[in-house]
This record gives sequence, structure tokens and C-alpha cells, in this order.
Amino acid sequence: MAVAPLQGSRALAVICLAVGAIAVTVSPAAADTPAIPDQPFSGISVPTADWSIGGLNTPCLTAATVSAAGSIPACPGAPLDPVGDGALRLTTAPVQTGFAILNTPLDTSLGLKIQFDFFQYASTDPGDGMSFFLIDGAVSPTQAGSYGAGMGYASYHPLSLPGLAGGVVGVAFDSYGAFSDPVIGSGGPSVATPNSVAVRGNEASDYFLLSSHVAGGQISVPTATDRDEALRHVVVTISKLDVMSVAIDYGAGLVTEIPALDLRTANGAGSLPSSLKLGFAGSTGGAYLVTEIRDFQIENLPADPAPPRPELAATGVTAQPGAVGAALVALLLGGALLGARRRRLR
Repeated sequence: MAVAPLQGSRALAVICLAVGAIAVTVSPAAADTPAIPDQPFSGISVPTADWSIGGLNTPCLTAATVSAAGSIPACPGAPLDPVGDGALRLTTAPVQTGFAILNTPLDTSLGLKIQFDFFQYASTDPGDGMSFFLIDGAVSPTQAGSYGAGMGYASYHPLSLPGLAGGVVGVAFDSYGAFSDPVIGSGGPSVATPNSVAVRGNEASDYFLLSSHVAGGQISVPTATDRDEALRHVVVTISKLDVMSVAIDYGAGLVTEIPALDLRTANGAGSLPSSLKLGFAGSTGGAYLVTEIRDFQIENLPADPAPPRPELAATGVTAQPGAVGAALVALLLGGALLGARRRRLR
């Protein structure tokens, strides 16, 4: 396609605008969440510099052969699995909690996509379940929330057990159904909801119950003796506007369990901390399950397309990325120089 040569100051203006468009397009993002390596939890070590662990039960690596210095420890009787086939085990018996918190504070302004597998299995008396939670990025808890129905996140008033310090929101994958019980946090309905997904709010609200519903698939597989029979894959998305969604793959594709939870307003306007940490907890009471995590991944959401630049509209030039933009500048510059040369020859 022929491009008519631009003359004089108009040519220079268009070239400057085009160069500006390219500069804006190719500038790297400066606010990405610090690079966090994928963590399968399936091998022999996981740096404790990356993850903090604790609870009434010490979380452990099922494939570790020994408890290496600076790593999450090996499970008792290790190794329980071949290297590459292990998991992070949180609970195995009644009256336990076990938590793991990613130590890196997260900036949600670019959006986040978080994925992991969980397993709840191997019990003749199944309960209670597991939680995924977000906490204030400035807080580093040293103990879990209450065991049993508290899911390692919320408080339990009959025994004066506190909730997780700095809690912002806790999502329970609740096999037993008591996370929404009236004695947990600031209360809830009087009827337990087995096999449910429930959400509680922040520490300041005493972990107020935000929602609870029957899950779209089976949360746990108590009769399974092999964890892979109880595999559940979770995708948590936090948009650039801090709206969180949660979906679970029960084996036949993702089922949206939480379509849109606005983290900016869930606990009241202005309550969302400037940064967040994330974590997991397993929890049992009189009933129990083996609860485990594997294949954790986190990444920023893709960048939005560059918006149209109004100052280019009058010229008919649009912002172009990379090599295409460079070619446009070369074409414009060539046209401008050709026009100038023709004027000199007249």
C-alpha cells in the first residue's frame, strides 16, 4: 500500500508520536509479582525460606528420604512415595491442623492465577477438610486457626481457640460441613452443610461467614487409598480489580464454585491490605482425613492490550508493537525525507 509523503512539521510530529507509541508498547512491566517458582511438593526438599509451616501437626514431604536442613521435613517413616510422586501432607489423624504459607507478599494489581491440586482421602470416619486462604502480606502467623471445623483458618469459641492471624479470606473445601457452624468465628447457620465450599472473612470481623453452598462435585474420597483417586485441581483467579473466583476440577472439567468475590468490599470498604500472602491448611477433629497439597503454581494475568492513543487518531496512525512499529517509523521517515528532497529539486 502506498503511503503519501508527509511534509514539514506534520511529518516530524507523526514520527515522534509513532516512536512514543513504540516506547510505551515495548517498555517492560515494572510491578510484576516477584518470580515464584512452581512448587510441586513431590520431591525430597522444599525451602523453608519460601514456605512457613506449622500447626498441631507438622506438615511434611511424603517423598523426602530425610529431613534436610532448611527444608520442610520428611514425613515419619519416610520415604512414603517415590521421588517425583510425593505431596505436602497436612493431616493424617484426628485433632490436627497443618498449614503452609507462601512467604512472598503478593501484589494483586496485575492480577493473579493460582493453581494447585488437593487430596482428601483414606478415612473410615471422614472430616473435616482443607482451606485455601489469603492473609495480610505484613503478617507472619506462627500458629494455625482452630482445628476441626475451623479449617485451620477461623476461630472456635467454645474452646477459645483463635483464628489465623492476619486472615483476609478463607475458602474451605469442607468435607464434614461444619465450617459454617454457629460456633465458628462470628457464627453461621445451625445446620451443617457436608461436602460444601464455604467462605469466611477477615480476622477483624471474627471470620464472618460470607457464603456457603453444596459443592458441584465430591470434595473428598474417603474410601480411596491412593491419593490420585482423590485428585482435585483448583484454579483461583484474582483480577486486577481484586475480584476472586475459584473453580475446581473434580475429574470432568472445571466447575466454578465462587464466581466473583470482591476482595475490596467483602470485609468492608478500605479493608483490603496493600499486599497479601496465601496459604493452605488441613484440619481434623474427632473425624479425620489424610489431606495433601501438590503442584502449586502462580503467575500474573496476561497484560491488557494497549489502549488506543487519541493523539494518533487525527493522523491515521495507530500504535504498533515491536518490529511492526519500527517498520512504520521507517516508512514515515522515508516518506518525510522523500518529500523534502522533492521540494529541494523544484
